[in-house]
Amino acid sequence: MLNVHCIEGRLAESPILKKTESGTCYTRVLLISKRNFKTKKESDYQSDSFLCVLYGTIAKSFVEMTCRGSHVSFVARVQVRPYENQSGERCYVSEDIVQSYNLLETKEVTDRRRKYLLEGQPAEEMALNEYRQAVEHIPTSYDEADWYQ
Repeated sequence: MLNVHCIEGRLAESPILKKTESGTCYTRVLLISKRNFKTKKESDYQSDSFLCVLYGTIAKSFVEMTCRGSHVSFVARVQVRPYENQSGERCYVSEDIVQSYNLLETKEVTDRRRKYLLEGQPAEEMALNEYRQAVEHIPTSYDEADWYQ
């Protein structure tokens, strides 16, 4: 059987490195991928969201080299897992378990974006336009609890 999912998009949030109870490093990210078509009703492109999980050394390097708005591509496998929500109902979540990733922008662009995120708003008009283009399809925030526990 073949279970390969190749996706490209931008990160909705800066990744945070976490550890499991057994000590394995991991990070969960929401990848926003812009569709390549417009609907008849919409004048703008819509986007899709993918919950992606990275484990081990690729998680460590990914967290160090990316931030919110970073343009990346993943090769992953789709996995569905159950969990119980706060009201005790059994729910299911689909995750992309990332096997490899590619950075689709230079280190300089990522470092500049990271600096803008730390400072708040970019000061220069050219930088502001670049920043807006990078994050235009990314929601301002998302509730991690809505995706998984």
